Formats: sequence, structure tokens, C-alpha cells
Amino acid sequence: MGAPLPDGLTELAIPAGRAGVMTVRGPYDQLEGAWKQLAGIWPATAQMRPRGVISYERYHNTPDHSRPEDLVTRLYLPVE
Repeated sequence: MGAPLPDGLTELAIPAGRAGVMTVRGPYDQLEGAWKQLAGIWPATAQMRPRGVISYERYHNTPDHSRPEDLVTRLYLPVE
């Protein structure tokens, strides 16, 4: 689909559909708790359930160029 991947990596296509999305601002050590909220608590309160495909993170910046408190990560949980 895209550019050639380095050895050991594989490309995965995620089917289109709805997703719960959470934006986390701050250091990466906050991500575990955010995932617990998004995947463990939110679907039941939103009357949704995980779709059974891979969830993923999108990093809007990196520790190489930003302070830990300025990091922005978006979590995606495909739901139905």
C-alpha cells in the first residue's frame, strides 16, 4: 500500500468504521491509564463494544522535539 517497510515490519490495513478516540496530552507514562479508560470503561458507558480489530496510537510529536508535558498522542479504539 505504501513505501517499502524495514525488515521485520508488516503492513496492516484497518477496515473503515467508527472508533472511540482519546487525546492524551503529557508524558507517555499516562498512556496505560488512558487505554484502560478508553478500552475498559468508555465502551460500556457509550453503549458500544470494541470491533475486534487492532487499536492504535498516533503520535503528533515526539520526545526528540518536545518536552514530556507537551507530547500529544491520540488513541483509537475501533468500535461497533
